[in-house]
Amino acid sequence: MVSLPGPRSRQWLLVLLVVWWAFAFQFVRPNFRNDHFDHLSKARQVLLGELPQRDFFDEGRPLTIYASAAVQKISSTLFSEFLLTTVAIAIGVGFVYVLARSLTSSPLLGVIAAMFTISMQPRLYAYPKIILFPLSLWLLWKYIDRPDTRRLIVLAVMTVVAFLFRYDYGIDIAVMTVATLIALHKREASRPVLIYTLVGAIVGGPYIGWLAAQGQLASTGSSGLLSLAESAPGITLMPVHLDFSHGLVRVMPPPPQFSIRWSATVDVDTRHRVEQQYGLHERERKDPQTFQYFIDDASPVRLRSLLNESRVADTSGIDRQRAELVNSSFWSRTRDKVPLLRLTPSIFPTREDASGWIYYVFLLSPPAALLVLWRSRRRPPDTLRVLSLSILCLELHQFLIRGSLDSRLPDVAGPTAVLLAWLVRVALDAGRAFADRWGWTGRSLVAASTALFVALMWSSVSTYAGTSWLDVARAGWPRPSTYAAVARRLQRRPIDYWTDERSVGLAAATRYVAACLNPDDRLLLLMYQPEVFYLAERPFAGGVNGFHGGDFASRAQQRTIVERMHRQSVPVVIVEDADVRGFRSKYKELYSYIASRYREAAVLGFGDARRPLRVLVDQQRSPVSTDPRWSLPCFRTQ
Repeated sequence: MVSLPGPRSRQWLLVLLVVWWAFAFQFVRPNFRNDHFDHLSKARQVLLGELPQRDFFDEGRPLTIYASAAVQKISSTLFSEFLLTTVAIAIGVGFVYVLARSLTSSPLLGVIAAMFTISMQPRLYAYPKIILFPLSLWLLWKYIDRPDTRRLIVLAVMTVVAFLFRYDYGIDIAVMTVATLIALHKREASRPVLIYTLVGAIVGGPYIGWLAAQGQLASTGSSGLLSLAESAPGITLMPVHLDFSHGLVRVMPPPPQFSIRWSATVDVDTRHRVEQQYGLHERERKDPQTFQYFIDDASPVRLRSLLNESRVADTSGIDRQRAELVNSSFWSRTRDKVPLLRLTPSIFPTREDASGWIYYVFLLSPPAALLVLWRSRRRPPDTLRVLSLSILCLELHQFLIRGSLDSRLPDVAGPTAVLLAWLVRVALDAGRAFADRWGWTGRSLVAASTALFVALMWSSVSTYAGTSWLDVARAGWPRPSTYAAVARRLQRRPIDYWTDERSVGLAAATRYVAACLNPDDRLLLLMYQPEVFYLAERPFAGGVNGFHGGDFASRAQQRTIVERMHRQSVPVVIVEDADVRGFRSKYKELYSYIASRYREAAVLGFGDARRPLRVLVDQQRSPVSTDPRWSLPCFRTQ
């Protein structure tokens, strides 16, 4: 049964506790990546009355866009989006706990699976993956427990919902569900499969019909097939190096921490170089220019050199007279005094080694589970659950993470954690039988094998995601002032959260767009930086919020972009100067239109000379003023 053993009140209490822990862990880490702004900028377009596919290009994520549009309607700050994603991730982790506990009958393994999922630190924009796959598994397992038409209809509706969040999510869930229905009903599977398919067609039919009416069905289907072909199944070879010179774990020295406010002229690349030079490891971003760090070498000589660094505007947590760190927080002082709190695995030398190990464990877990099912003399009672879970994990590992191990391993951590929990339970049961047979020798081998696997997984997650066991253990006990500080930062106007008047580079260009374009003016940005549109609160032109890797290069797509721009007010076009030649060769029709309509206003880096941008302005529009900082034309009249 999917229902959890034990008193009902205690079951719900544990589930709520896991959800709260996941929420609290994620809430203090408001890390928005630029990919997040892809659908956020499109959500802003929806609020202006536009529709995906009809008015702007999209890769097939209508519900993802509309969910963000709904919360942006309530509050047009990053805080509303942050709450949406954080709550969704926390609920998804709660379902991971429910699934793992029901499959293993072990609350401990359920908690470990849930904490493993949040320890991987999934990116905020991946929240649909974190919640949709565990929720779909839970619904499918409920149907396995008691097959009836009502539960099958709910499962079909859930599949369509996942499809509308992103097309391939629905396809993955549909494949898993149909395979499970066939395994469950065998020769009588045609009826439930037909019902499932018909309900899905009825619920999803209006959207498919709307796509066809817009003339987008063929192009959407072909782009989806092309995407599947590009992510064809296979194995990515990753080198994995292990270092046992310090043993499995070691007590690290107290990690000194302090804050730095960087000079306004410091861009992201420069900051990363200085961080590497001084052995700084980012712990938390407080505002666009201020970060909290750990430092490898906290000697007075190193700290004095850092204090004299011209690119550092100010610091806190450092005694400037003695060049010593001042640990003011309770946890910092406690960690310094209690060595156990500084116990850290030290097996993987680099993050790449750790990601390789995690990838191979993920990749091998479904075949291992299927092998266990095949070799079992008596079919386990949870055979169909493990089968459905293995099928889903096989799909996710082959089609979702192969393109980018660096960012996508956490996206599939939830279902994989459930499968690993079951494999651990099987291994422990087998180990118990082995220990009973071989006595003390058997128990020692089982204990050593378990300790080695735990240390390897703990070390890999710690090295890959930078998450310590202490981070997870104390996640549910944050100070109210920490919550308040995060909420205050995110409730500011987005451009003031991300940039300030001293910003340079693309951040400064964003402020120029916000200051010099009317609210209904549009910007054409010939690069992939979708955050510019959201932060500047300006819509994108031509139905495109970014050009990346030859996207929208077909003649038909270029013509569509130009036709849309003819109907829109687009006073400014910005392109990276180094990309002009490549853009001209890939986008001949679009470039021809831009060359005929726009003139060059300036080539400047907005304070960052290493990345010059070419600013083009509409020859048919007369500027109303000049930007005082960059001497660029301004068109804002409102």
